[in-house]
Amino acid sequence: MNKRQFDKIQMPAQLADVSQQDVNEVSAEQVGVAPEKIARLWQGVEKLYTTGLYPAIAVAIRKNNQLLMHRVIGHAQGNGPQDSRPQDKEQTPKKRMQLDTPMCMFSTSKCITATLIYWLQSQHEFSLHQPVSHYLPEFKSTFSGSVTADQLLNHRAGIPAFPEGLELRALLERDVLVKLLTQLRPEWSGQHTGYHATTAGYILGLLIEAVTQKTLVQVVDEVLRQPMGLKYFNYGLAEPYRAQAAFNYPTGVYYDSVFEKNLRRMLGVPLEDLLDYSNLPPFMDAVVPSANAFATSFEVCEFFQMLLDDGQYQGKTILPEGCARQMTHSGDKFEFDRMLKFPVRYSAGFMCGRDPIGGWGAYSSQAFGHLGLTNNLCWADAGKNIAVSLLTSGNPLIGSHILQLMRWVMQVSLFLK
Repeated sequence: MNKRQFDKIQMPAQLADVSQQDVNEVSAEQVGVAPEKIARLWQGVEKLYTTGLYPAIAVAIRKNNQLLMHRVIGHAQGNGPQDSRPQDKEQTPKKRMQLDTPMCMFSTSKCITATLIYWLQSQHEFSLHQPVSHYLPEFKSTFSGSVTADQLLNHRAGIPAFPEGLELRALLERDVLVKLLTQLRPEWSGQHTGYHATTAGYILGLLIEAVTQKTLVQVVDEVLRQPMGLKYFNYGLAEPYRAQAAFNYPTGVYYDSVFEKNLRRMLGVPLEDLLDYSNLPPFMDAVVPSANAFATSFEVCEFFQMLLDDGQYQGKTILPEGCARQMTHSGDKFEFDRMLKFPVRYSAGFMCGRDPIGGWGAYSSQAFGHLGLTNNLCWADAGKNIAVSLLTSGNPLIGSHILQLMRWVMQVSLFLK
């Protein structure tokens, strides 16, 4: 197989030199967890970092609604695999990660969009089961117009991807975007599951804007960000914050494999092109409901805690009673996903766990969350009363990091049960 080498980051002399811990963390004893287990969880994050594949990692964990861990390690900018090569004349200055460094959530953004859709149904004359064309006249007489929000949320619409070779900036113009969406044709019936990497999110975003008569950014601000007192947590990133954002990097070795080709089909572009583009102003100006929300690990953890508490947050009602439970609940279906090429248990916008072992660890049938480009892991587990957010800036596809990620998730599920 052909391969492209992106190498690894430079390791600091001491990990403590590039680590930061929130002083507001509670002690392990306060939530009934042995201190050595928390130490081992952080050691697991350090092991991920020392693979050399993650320039930056940010983690936040809540147990029994107490902040058990909020820490970062690495550099937000300037320590990517190609940042320090001698042949580069212009080198990006190194900038250490901070607790409030914003990072791109990538596909975990879908959880925000799903939440807005369920909020929309509770507040407006909107139904998950009405055809898209009922709310978007431009979709009439097209296949895309016949699908429903429920099918889009559950990856059953049959329109999982845009044509390959698409220019990323084409998706930033609404007229071009709508034309592309209305021209999509089903690859299978609604009886089958196939991960919709970007297409479904765009249509769901258009639905929200059509019903509310507001921009998607305004809706997130009014429904989630401002009521929860969050700094970033929205699609795109405002210009004043961009200098602090963590850059995204391709790392490790990319093989010209079936896996990579399938990922390219889902995204429409090579992964390294998307990562490079994600660091540029046009991406941060854009609204990509399935892929470009920015937040800190703390903010994402707070969001999942709110969902865990059925829409309640610090004495405020963010979502109506039952709304969060309804969208995060999954049936018992564990189905083969035609795009991801492995079985997944979905709810409306979330990837769910299962017993005895699932994507969110051991005995995780009450867990719901999402992956972001395979290296961001964010979830909550009602059975264990935990909310977890692990955000990274490196995006390797193949390597030993996979086993380390799986091991860390398993440790969280076992140590915090």
